[in-house]
Amino acid sequence: MGQRDERALARLIRVNRGVGTVVMRLTREIDDAEFSAAELRQLAELLAGLAEEARERAERIEGVGR
Repeated sequence: MGQRDERALARLIRVNRGVGTVVMRLTREIDDAEFSAAELRQLAELLAGLAEEARERAERIEGVGR
């Protein structure tokens, strides 16, 4: 496994923890509407970054097979 893959997996671990935290808060606070738009945007940015890394990795893998 290369350094780039290790960094991507480390990021996945951080994002996964963040998603777990958000989901737990949402289940507790959904009725109180205490979850801020800024927090949801931050989560969206983390997930979008992770998705982009996965997409780039897939493209590199496909490029190797050609």
